[in-house]
Amino acid sequence: MTLPSAHDVSLATERRTAARLLLAHPLVTSDGPHADLFPLVRRHADWLVGRFQQVLGYRLLVDSSYARLFKAGLGARSGHRLVRSTGTPFTPHTYACLALALSVLVTAPEQLLLSQLVADIRAAAADADVELEETGRASGKRTLVAALRQLVQWGVLIETHGHVGVIAQEADGEALITVDRELARVVVAGPLAQSRDGADLVRRAADPGFGGPRTYVRRMLVETPVVHLDELTDTERDWLRTRQRREAHAFLELLSLETEIRAEGVALVDPEGELTDLHLPGTGTVAQASLLLVERLVERLGPAEPGHPATGGVLVVGVAVPDGAVDELLAELVAGYGQRSGWQRGYLEDPDALREAVLDLLSRMRHREEVSDSLLLKRHTALRDQLAGGYDAQLDEHDGVKVCRLLDDHGSHDVAVVGERIAAEAAAARGRLTERESDVFQRFLTGELGDHLSAQVITATHLVAALNDTLKTVRTSHGLGVELVWKLNEDADADVRVAVELLRSPSSLRTREQTEQLRDVTQRRIEDARRADPSAGYTAHLRTALDYRSWFTFHTFVVEDAAPGRRRKLTGRTGLSQGEQRVLSYLVLFAAASAHFTSLADSAPHAPRLILLDDAFAKVDEPTHGRLGRILVDLDLDFVLTSERLMGNWAEVPSLHIYECLRDPHVRGVATLHYTWNGRHRRLASA
Repeated sequence: MTLPSAHDVSLATERRTAARLLLAHPLVTSDGPHADLFPLVRRHADWLVGRFQQVLGYRLLVDSSYARLFKAGLGARSGHRLVRSTGTPFTPHTYACLALALSVLVTAPEQLLLSQLVADIRAAAADADVELEETGRASGKRTLVAALRQLVQWGVLIETHGHVGVIAQEADGEALITVDRELARVVVAGPLAQSRDGADLVRRAADPGFGGPRTYVRRMLVETPVVHLDELTDTERDWLRTRQRREAHAFLELLSLETEIRAEGVALVDPEGELTDLHLPGTGTVAQASLLLVERLVERLGPAEPGHPATGGVLVVGVAVPDGAVDELLAELVAGYGQRSGWQRGYLEDPDALREAVLDLLSRMRHREEVSDSLLLKRHTALRDQLAGGYDAQLDEHDGVKVCRLLDDHGSHDVAVVGERIAAEAAAARGRLTERESDVFQRFLTGELGDHLSAQVITATHLVAALNDTLKTVRTSHGLGVELVWKLNEDADADVRVAVELLRSPSSLRTREQTEQLRDVTQRRIEDARRADPSAGYTAHLRTALDYRSWFTFHTFVVEDAAPGRRRKLTGRTGLSQGEQRVLSYLVLFAAASAHFTSLADSAPHAPRLILLDDAFAKVDEPTHGRLGRILVDLDLDFVLTSERLMGNWAEVPSLHIYECLRDPHVRGVATLHYTWNGRHRRLASA
């Protein structure tokens, strides 16, 4: 077995650190609380984008100043709560203030007064017919301040002078606020535009898309404390049972999360305690009361000999709590611990509120579930009906605890033991690959597949060179042109850099050492793809690992005849008008089409050199229209243009067929007039 190099270990550690950061903090900024780790996210952006998409179906956007992981929901009552600085969860009114503030901030000026922001939020509420708690009252002000402080914490609002809390402290308090509109736009992750209402938004957000059960179960694993098998659908349960060992390895590699696999479900455990917002044991009245309640319930209701069947114990999946037991035990805990442990006075005086808070925490920790005898019987029947041949299911009751076991010719077995046995047999069957087959595959990987990939990289390099040769011949009427640079991503990892250098030459010209190096690099990338998505087929792993297009980025530069040797990178701040930007975009499009068709001519000499321009030359000044038409002619491109304004009868274009469509709103159908253009005159050919 080959041990990983120091470089591989360092690379994997950096990637895991960045992935864990984004999972715990889906919005990371270059000047925020985690600014020291932001360069890691930037460095491994491509890898992170691919892994989050493949493993969890999450979209990751990495910009120069922020990274945003767009998480998906898990359905109703499964979201992570926002809380105030006191630990109090956001109320519906607080969420309403937050949503209204974001709706205002996406189009707000870069700086504005706090009073103006509050007025805009009120106006937005009125426009949306949303009833807000009166912001002039103390409670309404505190609600609004909580929402604004959350935006400050995210970096959407910057308190330039003063602070947002002043509106709850002073009647005429004022502050100067700076707005990061780009962050405001990426805060909201849900599919708002497609949703009809709140329920539809929750449903759409939880939709795993093409990932299906695989993606949904993985999201459940990383976003909830424990996934119980009985809360999954049959398809989801089957997928998890057959892949839980491989998923455990994948999550350990990707996020350093350890997996606890039990008969009742699966939980991902973070040894460092960073990736959970729920802690038990924890601090505070509710967490302490919850832990003590669980301990008392275990003492009172636990079976006499719990444990694994392999050691003679009894497997206990769940225990029903008798009516009144929770109230009785909480009353004892309040009497014994409330005063001397400094529990919150409000909970001591309101037992119902304490009970609700404790059960809510345990529900979110997945310690408490409402399970009836009828539901257990239904689950048992479903299990028995779906068992493979050779097994039967038996449901027994011992001291009030229901135990499900599987029977075969050799006796009674615990469900988890049978599951482990089947999983081990399946893994062994999948792993039976002979040395000869492995050798054939290695030759294919570094030979045929490697040569194909090498040819693609070399062809792409030549195509870019041909494209630039074409671009050198075209200029706008102001002497502006475009130059393209296709280069390796600056944050490409070491394996990609090595692969690109080795692929610049075919296999016949590589040394034995270079071939082995390329094999090791490609194997590592394929293994990374396999670990990220073990359930995907090998074709998908190859596509992910060896897609050379994701290794490179195009950079566009503006050149000027008036300043030879000078070039400016084309960005939103280059200082060009919209018309000039459009013209340069057309130049790149025309040159790319010409270079592509020229490269095709070697294998398909009669392939048409045809492009379609819909709503052609919009926002381009009229004198330039003819010049663009002439460029199409010079590049020997046939073209189809559609436009509401242009007829195409430019002197620079020697011949053209023109079809004018006319429609009378009172008559069905469209009349077509056919003209021909010879570079000087337009003639009606038919009507």
